[in-house]
Amino acid sequence: MTLDYAQKEDFKDFKRLYMSAFPPEERHPYFLLQHFLKRKKGELLIAKDKGLFVGFAYLICYQDLAYLFFFAVEEQMRGQGYGSEILRLIKEQKKGMRIFLAREPLDSFADNAEQRIKRREFYKKNGLEDLPMNIVENNYVFDTMSIGGAVSPAEYKALVTNWCGKLFCKLLKLDAQENVVK
Repeated sequence: MTLDYAQKEDFKDFKRLYMSAFPPEERHPYFLLQHFLKRKKGELLIAKDKGLFVGFAYLICYQDLAYLFFFAVEEQMRGQGYGSEILRLIKEQKKGMRIFLAREPLDSFADNAEQRIKRREFYKKNGLEDLPMNIVENNYVFDTMSIGGAVSPAEYKALVTNWCGKLFCKLLKLDAQENVVK
């Protein structure tokens, strides 16, 4: 399997999977993701197996931080080790960096409660640990996990401000806060 920077021909698959893998309330406008890629403020890595599109990782990097902003594997390819392999390749490419992500909080009353537990266990199996920080995006609160060290709310805010600027941070409602209750 390969994990390389997106080429022009990869954007159709990226957009299709992005729109299907994430619920509308968790997505950011697609044109903004593209805009910030063009400005070299984000990185879109495409996973392929023997030339076949497997999934993607959209990262925002700043200083020694790599925020795995969006990560998805084709639905029919899930459960076959592709997600773990993509994470391994990201860790290899971003060696020495603190890699972190936001994920849905565990909630036994959520419609997808079992999926949330499985997702957390998947990330734990791949070396990520829970952080005492919540990320707020579009008024939706996420738990966070990382590998390589802790990330503070101030570091998250600096990263997203570098990515999209203060105005878009306000418009996209990007924020973080300590969560001492885990």
